[in-house]
Amino acid sequence: MTSEELLQQLKNIQNIKCETQTLELKSAEKGCPTRFNIRKEISEFLKIKSVAYAMKRYVQPLIESGKIKLTIPDTPKSTQQKYYS
Repeated sequence: MTSEELLQQLKNIQNIKCETQTLELKSAEKGCPTRFNIRKEISEFLKIKSVAYAMKRYVQPLIESGKIKLTIPDTPKSTQQKYYS
């Protein structure tokens, strides 16, 4: 799975779960809250049992390219960390 495919799948999650969010950020561009995904949700969606592998293989490259952002950029390994695009 390429980074572009992963980004598209994460966007699909945003659309599907838009109604059930626990943390929202109003987006002026989309008019819909942006979904914040925890590491476990991301690895479950990708059907990868190892959260660490999913983060290293798929999420970290997207963070480095600026396509995914951290809610707590000062503490990237925080247990409260969430990710959004």
